[in-house]
Amino acid sequence: DDTADSITFTDGLTMTAATTMTLAAATDGIVPAGTLTLSATAGVYITDTMTGAASNKDLVINADSDSTGTSGTLTVATGKTVTSTNSDVTITAWDVDMAGSLTAGTKAITIHGAEDGQTIGLGSTTTNMVIEDGELGRLTASNGLTLGSSTSGSMVVSGVTDGNSDAIGSPTLVATGSSKTVTFKTSASVFDKGVVIQAAAGVALSESLKTQLVASVVNAGAGTLDVVSTMSLDTDGQLLTITADD
Repeated sequence: DDTADSITFTDGLTMTAATTMTLAAATDGIVPAGTLTLSATAGVYITDTMTGAASNKDLVINADSDSTGTSGTLTVATGKTVTSTNSDVTITAWDVDMAGSLTAGTKAITIHGAEDGQTIGLGSTTTNMVIEDGELGRLTASNGLTLGSSTSGSMVVSGVTDGNSDAIGSPTLVATGSSKTVTFKTSASVFDKGVVIQAAAGVALSESLKTQLVASVVNAGAGTLDVVSTMSLDTDGQLLTITADD
């Protein structure tokens, strides 16, 4: 029916596209009845509001399922919201364009790079995948955000603000592939609810980092925690646990 007002997906459905996938339902939105997997090789575009009908039903989106090229972007259109209704959300992509918003409620959001060695940035960076500070502010997940994985490349963090990190639980930044690092540079960053940093070959603070409200963890793997002399690591009185080779 060309006049249908909504798109409804049955529980447990996997939708695949050989190139791009676009979901649009302007009147009554997109409604997953339960667990939903969306997979495309060249990008997933969500142009209208999506709201899960039930809680504890994972939403999985792979916008770069062939793990090649640079076209596998997850896009949520301006003014639109993807709501998983207290369900975990897992995203695999070359990049994320979060012009709209994404909320997992009481659950967690996990974002992986699609390609081995793909660099990831949080804030104002020039990496392969960039989650800008404003985009971070349009994510809600009280059980936290995990960014990166053991197959991702190194990570850069710059200019994350208190106001745009306050709708997520403690973020976990992962760059644990061989020789991979996490670097804070260019502009100071503030995480509202602490941070967990996991790197294989070191963590570098070329800019200051402040965390607050809950404990933070820095694991530099086989590398060092390097804080440039004019910069600082401030946990606002909360517990800080450091593991490093030096």
